[in-house]
Amino acid sequence: MTTAPSLESLQYSDRYAAISQRLLRQAQEQLNLGDLIQASEKAWGAAAHAVKAVAEKWGWHHQGHYRLNAAVTYIAIEQQREELIGLYRHPAAMHINYYDNELYEDELQIAINSTKTFVAEMEKIRAETVPPFPPPSNPA
Repeated sequence: MTTAPSLESLQYSDRYAAISQRLLRQAQEQLNLGDLIQASEKAWGAAAHAVKAVAEKWGWHHQGHYRLNAAVTYIAIEQQREELIGLYRHPAAMHINYYDNELYEDELQIAINSTKTFVAEMEKIRAETVPPFPPPSNPA
């Protein structure tokens, strides 16, 4: 029986992708257990790490909320897929809910489902060839 490689042995892009998948599973598990705060933060983390995986592979800065949000915009522009920005809003709202704890379980399930779609799309993009040019220095 083979074992999965440790996170430390993976390249950063692959490491972020693996963490994203783990957090996505944990988001659903925490929601199923009724821990809405942890489900919210795990969903946010899954989306954030999915973006970091793409940005890292493409050589883009992604540290901090501003750069992470800018990376989503740049990825959507690069891919000509504006709907990615809308998909990202659900996990971003989960990060806010972590602090405010105002959403209901059914709302969180919808957001987790949307996050699953977003993470899957980021993984497809990450599997593609790196674009030949860097993003603009400031979002327009």
